[in-house]
Formats: sequence, C-alpha cells, structure tokens
Amino acid sequence: MAIILALNSPEFKVEALTVVPGNVDGRQGLENALKIVSLAGRCDVTVAGGAQHPLNQKLITAQFWHGKNGLADVELPPSKCKADPRFGPDLIIEMIHKYPHEITLIPVGPLTNIALAVSKDPSIAGLVKDIVIMGGSITGGNVNGAAEANIYNDPEAAQIVFNAGWMVTMVGSDVGERTLITRKYLAQLQSSHGPQSDFIAKIADFYLTRSEKSGYSGRRCTTRWRWVLHSIQRWVRSKKCMSMWKLKVSSLAERPSPTAWDRTKTTSCMETTMRLKA
Repeated sequence: MAIILALNSPEFKVEALTVVPGNVDGRQGLENALKIVSLAGRCDVTVAGGAQHPLNQKLITAQFWHGKNGLADVELPPSKCKADPRFGPDLIIEMIHKYPHEITLIPVGPLTNIALAVSKDPSIAGLVKDIVIMGGSITGGNVNGAAEANIYNDPEAAQIVFNAGWMVTMVGSDVGERTLITRKYLAQLQSSHGPQSDFIAKIADFYLTRSEKSGYSGRRCTTRWRWVLHSIQRWVRSKKCMSMWKLKVSSLAERPSPTAWDRTKTTSCMETTMRLKA
C-alpha cells in the first residue's frame, strides 16, 4: 500500500524497487513488484530482484497469512514492465553513490539486501543521509515475546545493518498495533473506484476479515504500509531535503534477550527507492 501511495504522490520521485523474499519467495516477490508498478502505470521505475534467502537462516515464507501470491490472493493483470538485470544490493550501492548524502533508506521488509550492500561497500554508511526502518518493537515481539517478524526473518542481516555506523530510526510494530484499519476506513476505500484503489480495498478487506476472525476490531498496521508512508512523509517534510527512499519491512536488532534472534516465520518483501522532489 505504501508503494502505491508513493507512486502516486507528487512529493516523491520513485527511483527503484528492489525485492527480497519474505511473505513469498524472491521469484513471486519480483513478479508482484512488477505488477504493482505496472498497475500504477509507472514502468519508468526500476524494479530489481535481490537476495533469494536470508544470510544464514532457512527461508520460511508466510503464504498462510498473506495469501498464496503474497498479495492477499488478489490477482493483478500481467505486468507491462520489465525487471532490471542488476542485483538489488548493487543497485542500492549505485544509487547511494549517485546521490551522496541525499539518500534515506526506508526498509519495509527483511534487511538482507541492505546488509549485503553495506558489507560489499562499507563506504555507503557514510554516504547515506538516514535509514528509517519499519519493524522491530520496544514493547515485545509479534512472533514471540521478544522478536518482531521482520528481524526474525533475517537476524544476521539486522545485526549488520544496526552496527554499520549510520544512524538508524526505527518505526516499530508497537506503533502499527495502535493504528487500525477499520470497516469504516475500508468503506471509504471501497467508495473510490479505480484499478489501484480497488486493489488496495481488496487487500484491506482480506486482512481485516482475518483479523476480525482472530477477535480484533480492526486490522493492526504492523505490515500494512499505509501508516509507514504517512509517518515518514511527515518526518521527511521536516527535513526539507532531497532524499532517496528504500521501502522494505524489518525490525529492531538491538534486543538484550537472545530470544530476539529466534526465528520461526517471516514477513514482508519489498523495497522502494525514492527521491523527495525538491
């Protein structure tokens, strides 16, 4: 949802999407990214595949919660866009060097691609303006008592990223748990028809229905991207700078308890690279 919003926002110039596995494997994730960009009529946006598995852990996908295709089983038309042949981490490095001190990385997925990029070229840590992460938690995990699902997906990558020497801002799952998508909001989405709004409304209905069956009055926004983009838009506006964003879902690495590094399931899969329009 954040990607759709970003692609339609007059405040951003979306430069690229890179993909890692999480909700689905890397092949399906790349197909999803291409379809979303095509749906928005933005084949000018670079879409590149990235890591195909966590650094050291076995990949565990989450179709049981996100649907077989990772998009709530909503079928999108075939993409008119083509994948870029570059490797996602290499694209990250290239973008940072192209726009030194202007790039804000915003992961909304596992941190594997960023970890690979900064491991290959540690100099990018000094060339990135900021890194703002959706994920983690300061009040407890959503996989177990300590681990938020996106760090849980690739804890070794998270450890690399949190210790790379750049300032990291975390927007944790505890924020998302206080932000609900309700039936009232869904009705507003459903009243505005169009290819993109219909797609978002179907996804929202899928997750809201599942949440209601679990006893919640609304869908918690831990993996719903709307709140992330809105929060970060406000944050970037206050900076009044040109920046490049990377959207990807992740979480807090600095947990005192070793259970923070346990892993049993995964979440989320895309990144976006954007530059704030001057």
